[in-house]
Amino acid sequence: MTYYPAYRLRRGQAVAMGALALCAAAPAVAAPCAPRAEVVKALASNFNEKPLGMGLSQSGSLVVIFTSPAGTWTAATVSAAGQACVVGAGDGWTDLAPPVGAMAQAESKPTP
Repeated sequence: MTYYPAYRLRRGQAVAMGALALCAAAPAVAAPCAPRAEVVKALASNFNEKPLGMGLSQSGSLVVIFTSPAGTWTAATVSAAGQACVVGAGDGWTDLAPPVGAMAQAESKPTP
């Protein structure tokens, strides 16, 4: 895979600026944040990213990973109040294993 550092920088800046634009009226925040629905919509329309997986962090927030067929990805945390904050973004995403549900289904099928 070819590495394009300038593209990664521009994409990361675009994600950050887009998320900041969503919450421009908010006071200073540690990360670009907006209501979850707005972040999901912006990632889908701007980068064709959809949620791939999620899990609970030790702090109790939900961590969601969004990916696109082109290999771009975004990580966001979502609070119980529904506020999503972008905490990372990049490119070159590769799935290493099938989803847990797919593995469980495959294991439960009887062997002929």
